Amino acid sequence: MAKFNAVVPVGQQLRARADATANFEDGLAFCLDPRTRLYTRVASALMAEKKFYEDAQQADAALLADVAAVAAADPEFVLRLAAYARQALNLRSVSVALLAEAAAIPGCKPYVRRWTPEIIRRADEPAEAIAYWVARHGMIGAQGKSGGEHAFPASLTKGIADALRRFGEYHFAKYDRPGSVTLRDVLRIVRPKPRGSAEAALHRYLVRGELDLQHLPLLAAKAQLLRKEAFDAEARELAAQSHATWEVLVSKFGSRAETWNALDFPFMAGLRNIVNIMRNGADQALDRVIAMLRDPNHVRRSRQLPFRFVAAFRAVEREIESGHPRKADATDAICAAVETSVANLPVLPGTTFVTADNSSSMDDALSGRGSLTYRDVANLLASVANAASERAITSVFGTDHEWVTIGRADSVLRNFLALEEAGHRVGGSTNAHLAIRALRERGTRVDRIVLLSDMQCYDAESRWGGESLAEELRKYRSSVNPGVYVYSVDLAGYGTSQFPTDDRRIALLAGWSERFLEFVPLFEADAIQAIDRISRWAPPGAREDAEVV
Repeated sequence: MAKFNAVVPVGQQLRARADATANFEDGLAFCLDPRTRLYTRVASALMAEKKFYEDAQQADAALLADVAAVAAADPEFVLRLAAYARQALNLRSVSVALLAEAAAIPGCKPYVRRWTPEIIRRADEPAEAIAYWVARHGMIGAQGKSGGEHAFPASLTKGIADALRRFGEYHFAKYDRPGSVTLRDVLRIVRPKPRGSAEAALHRYLVRGELDLQHLPLLAAKAQLLRKEAFDAEARELAAQSHATWEVLVSKFGSRAETWNALDFPFMAGLRNIVNIMRNGADQALDRVIAMLRDPNHVRRSRQLPFRFVAAFRAVEREIESGHPRKADATDAICAAVETSVANLPVLPGTTFVTADNSSSMDDALSGRGSLTYRDVANLLASVANAASERAITSVFGTDHEWVTIGRADSVLRNFLALEEAGHRVGGSTNAHLAIRALRERGTRVDRIVLLSDMQCYDAESRWGGESLAEELRKYRSSVNPGVYVYSVDLAGYGTSQFPTDDRRIALLAGWSERFLEFVPLFEADAIQAIDRISRWAPPGAREDAEVV
């Protein structure tokens, strides 16, 4: 009898692999290399937020452990990934956290200054980076000194100084906000050298409070506005001049039509406050928001993740009475904005099977400050993938599996609602294998499978004892289409994969952006994984600071 060369049954070969492991539901999963594991965590992280299977402390600790592991082998990749997350995935908090963590790692320090301006893209982010550092390492002195081995790094000081050169009076007028770290603190710590009299006047104002009326007209208007007691015609003019944040003005003058109508708010503020604007009868403000939502250039510049529109759409649908004369205008404009935001995606040729996880673990909110869930992201991205496909077959799964008939001609948000409705019927378990089994039992040949899930999928029975998702894929390939591509889109980043990582027709992706669809034709042309593309990624040329997340 063979001792080392025994025949392993086909059904057990996947479980016999050296990289086989178990996920949080004791289902068959596979280990990831440190870079891929870090990418999956970063692309689906808001930092300091709990997940279904991990509390916030556990989730952040796992991510930081991966930062250390990757930095030991490829230190520049940590910073490149942070810049990629900020610019391509529109994630702010995790990008700033990666930057600050890298600045504390000796191997990363030579790359920190070069990458900081690619990560710090908004005028409030230097304060965010310093606040993160203080939370991790302690208080910093007036000249960036904190003492001991964790003194504020010179590389980060220089990098932030470089990043600050992108911002002018407009940005500082807008983001001069209270917080544990203020813009005044940033300048006292970083001490950037001003370029010219206008920048010197700006620094004096932020550090000493000296307001130069000649060089700082926006800040002068803001200061004058905040001294006023009534929101009159002069206040409206000052509000337009000063670019004071909507939060400050609504707090001072009240959430009422006159205030909202006078505000010069950016795209994201308008989207977030559309319900407040409608409730207060601020028709002029609503007209401006609707115009922005219907303007393709505004929508593209806003770089919003599609699920941000879902939150606004849902709020209007649920919180504005059906008899409101502008309700249809608002919802139609939000639907149009979603269509614009996904308009330039590549068309996926052939037939694509898209299936979205609607199990109980997907009901967790992305953030404690909002109501959007992982389920929302899965269903919306499924609707976007349906719209991008030449032909699509779409379904949801939980305890059960259900086909969902939606058309490419229907709007992305309307199809999202159909997926959401079906998702409420499938139950709370995570039986993703049923989706592939249903495809196999129908004998339906598809060119690619897109799986949107937190990747904590069950086996048919207990651990190692039943049919796994990976095994169902093997059966589908064996009996229907051996050449099918699989796009495994991890929406939660728990650190494992549902498929082996060495399969050249399985792409491991992560995150909440529709841009994963841009990867599909690339992968089908050269089989290069996302992690390897990120390792070669270079930021686009300098561009104006954008309102992002």
